[in-house]
Amino acid sequence: MEIRKHDHGNGVDHIPVTLGDYIRHGREDMGMSTRKLSQQLGMHPSYISRVEAGAFQHPSPEKLQRIATCLNLEYASLCALAGYGEPGGLPNYPAYLRLKFDMSDEDASRLVEYFDLLRTKHNITERPTNSEHP
Repeated sequence: MEIRKHDHGNGVDHIPVTLGDYIRHGREDMGMSTRKLSQQLGMHPSYISRVEAGAFQHPSPEKLQRIATCLNLEYASLCALAGYGEPGGLPNYPAYLRLKFDMSDEDASRLVEYFDLLRTKHNITERPTNSEHP
């Protein structure tokens, strides 16, 4: 999954590096309201809002799987951002940074931006995962 940047109206791109950001941006990219997502997941809207706001940072792996499936997000990344170990695959770069290193959201965002610059400049591409090429 490609890391998506979001402009919040101030001309500054924001790269999601927290669990709540990652879920919120995934939901917004799908054009879903919190209420619609909660209905599809069978969860209360306030639960989704609290997870997105960072008030509840460790949802169960089962709930993360349901969220990942509904929003077409990487389950491994959600697990990493929630502080769980990797469930099989590698998480995306922001999730990996949050799992591996103790750093601020701002520092993680800067590293992701720099890596994106390097990817573009040097035509760095992702390797296919084992699930993509058995």
